[in-house]
Amino acid sequence: MKISDLIKNKKILIVGVIILIVVALLLIFNGRGGAPAPTPSPAPTISPLGEPRISPISGAFAVAGTLNGITIEFDKPVDTSTVRLKSIPSLTFMVTTRKDIPNGIVVSPQTPWEKGSYTITLEGGIFSVDKKSAYNNDIVLKYTITTPPLPDYKYERPGGI
Repeated sequence: MKISDLIKNKKILIVGVIILIVVALLLIFNGRGGAPAPTPSPAPTISPLGEPRISPISGAFAVAGTLNGITIEFDKPVDTSTVRLKSIPSLTFMVTTRKDIPNGIVVSPQTPWEKGSYTITLEGGIFSVDKKSAYNNDIVLKYTITTPPLPDYKYERPGGI
């Protein structure tokens, strides 16, 4: 064997090894070699929260100057951190729960109601505490706020007239 034949054989051997390395790397990085690809787990099933019960329902109310809230009750306890709301005109609200209404939330203004018309929207995506149920529809409430009437005081003079 000549030296030139040995060099050609080594070149073929080196090229062959390089090709094998490249193929092996491609298989590993494409997920066809090495560790098997993980099996995706099924997405958790989210059931719908039942239709909410709202008090007071939309309408006219004489609550100007008060911090009276709106109670919204679902069929499961709600995660208050998932409640997003907006109002027209803009008003800042606080969302709390009450022990006597375990499945409810109370939406109260942080400043007193003023006379006028309000549209309050609770945006869909309200989740239950266990994250297994959600209410995905917007809840739109429309209120007209008026001033409470003054009490009708009757004054009677002592002695009759």
